[in-house]
Amino acid sequence: QDDILYMLGAGVGYNNSYLITRYRNFLAHGSSLLSGLPIEGKATWRQQILSLGIRNVQGPFYMEIAYLIGSIEETISSSQPQFTALNKEAGATDIRGYSFSLGLTFQVMTFLYLNLEAEFLDQPVSEINGEKIDRKTIGGNNISFGFLFVL
Repeated sequence: QDDILYMLGAGVGYNNSYLITRYRNFLAHGSSLLSGLPIEGKATWRQQILSLGIRNVQGPFYMEIAYLIGSIEETISSSQPQFTALNKEAGATDIRGYSFSLGLTFQVMTFLYLNLEAEFLDQPVSEINGEKIDRKTIGGNNISFGFLFVL
């Protein structure tokens, strides 16, 4: 498994309020399996999210609300191409949603902080490859851990 998740963010603010932007990229590889059929294949999932939010800091605690723009691409391939349902590439582009975060920040050194965050994301999907679908939600709860560099 070579799943990859990374995030890069930047912010600017004054006193306790900050304007925050983040870019996240999640890439996962796995196997595609069908119950009861001897078919093997590969599956790839890629999700990219760009967020723009406002963060309010009170001591070591912060709260953030953000607007999300993202894209999702899922590719499924099979060792037997006659199963066309498995040989598809579905991209749900222009997905928009929101996120709400609560976090703690601890100062480690003068410019270095340790960050722990709990986040809820909601990205409703209503169109895939130009076709309307029933609303699906991609998102959920995330817990992240990282470092902040303050200039």
